[in-house]
Amino acid sequence: MNKICNKKMKILKVFLFIVILGLIATYLEKLLILKGDYSKRITNYYEQKNNTLDIVNIGTSHIQNTINPAILWNEYGITSYDLSGPTQPIWISYYYMVEALKTQKPKLIIIDTYGIIYANETNNEIKEGNIRNNIDNMNFSMNKFRAIEDSIESEDRPSYMVNLMKYHTRWKEIKEHDFSLKIGRNVFKGYLIGFTIKENTRRDVSNIIEMTAVNNKNEEYLHKLINLAKEKNIELLFVSAPYPITENEQKIANSVYNILEEENISYIDYNLLYDELNLDFGKDFRDISHLNSYGAIKVTNHLGNYIKENYDIPDHRQDPEYAYWWDDTQYYYKMVDEQSLKTTTDIKKWIEQVQNSNNYIVLGSYKNTTNNKISEETIQNMKTLGGDKLSFSFDIKDNYAFIIDNGQVIYEKKQKSKIAYKNEENWFKTRIDATTSSSSIKIEAVEYSKNKDGINIVVYDKVLEKVVDSVNIGLTGKISR
Repeated sequence: MNKICNKKMKILKVFLFIVILGLIATYLEKLLILKGDYSKRITNYYEQKNNTLDIVNIGTSHIQNTINPAILWNEYGITSYDLSGPTQPIWISYYYMVEALKTQKPKLIIIDTYGIIYANETNNEIKEGNIRNNIDNMNFSMNKFRAIEDSIESEDRPSYMVNLMKYHTRWKEIKEHDFSLKIGRNVFKGYLIGFTIKENTRRDVSNIIEMTAVNNKNEEYLHKLINLAKEKNIELLFVSAPYPITENEQKIANSVYNILEEENISYIDYNLLYDELNLDFGKDFRDISHLNSYGAIKVTNHLGNYIKENYDIPDHRQDPEYAYWWDDTQYYYKMVDEQSLKTTTDIKKWIEQVQNSNNYIVLGSYKNTTNNKISEETIQNMKTLGGDKLSFSFDIKDNYAFIIDNGQVIYEKKQKSKIAYKNEENWFKTRIDATTSSSSIKIEAVEYSKNKDGINIVVYDKVLEKVVDSVNIGLTGKISR
């Protein structure tokens, strides 16, 4: 009897050792794995509420730079997600589709054609870093194993299946955010917001009708993807995002379209719709291959109209079950507001934009090392900033400061001695030190004041939880940054 008990105890100890070892390995893997933008897309996809997405957009970085889910929601009431990865080949897109359908039942899946074009051009050679950015953060499953098997030579597969084998040497690179383990939430639903402008080359490929054959692996997975959609009774739409496409790339695209036509699958080639989109190659791109947010607005609105005209997808904007979508998509529109605010140089337009936001805290401090008075027009403009609740009345050598929160003046002071305002009582830790010879406005101990003659103003957005603009309105009313 004792021998049996001892044997059971040994087995239990071995089992517990294996479990503890597994938990430690899992922790270390999550600690050491790279936590970049691409990792957020797949991990945050898993966090979407089950069966709430109307559309899943799958493919390369062209997807995340072209289709903006916030616009599809705000303008059309469509819920969608950009499930993309760098130069994602069609075979990984297939496994992403399998992964996507584990938690969602979309009515439409949009597939990026560039994954086929790129893999065809490179003879299916995809850089290791891009493969890892696509696969590393997929959940542990047979689907991930199959994606690895179809992407990596057999001798290199173990480090993809067990990420700790790849990243165990990252100890010296670990930063504070790595210890949170959880990869930050992607409120943009996989979309990559950006306002960088890069002048690009417009190429006319409308006369290219020749075809370059799609290689065997690409065609095989294109058909597998189509067959999976048919099996699950899901509509497919293939999209070619606008970029300076070459003639040979267009020939590959034409070959893809030929296969899609044979399968009765819809597609949109945005490289043939530059004029219809009113696409500006001088302003609508962030780099040589990708649209910026200005260009994405044009394509997403065109796509939204196309979807509404061709697919039976309901408008969820009045549905209380989807109210949380307003919370997430507001971040995109707040960042659009930020970009507009910090590029505005007209004082009246700037004040109007500040007033139109319900989430700004505006902190101001007066400095004047000259004997010049503030212009009367500037005084009236500043009163307008406070909704006429800001007195903005002081002598040339007075010290002066104010704070406006959501249009309400919560602090305003003028005096001959130095003004020292400090708030340490809540989450918004601020300090304003104002004299006629110096202006200081600190938030969380960081200095933001321009410290110039005139009114130094800092605008803090409570939704984005950051300073969105810091300006000086000079004595004559001119804005400078």
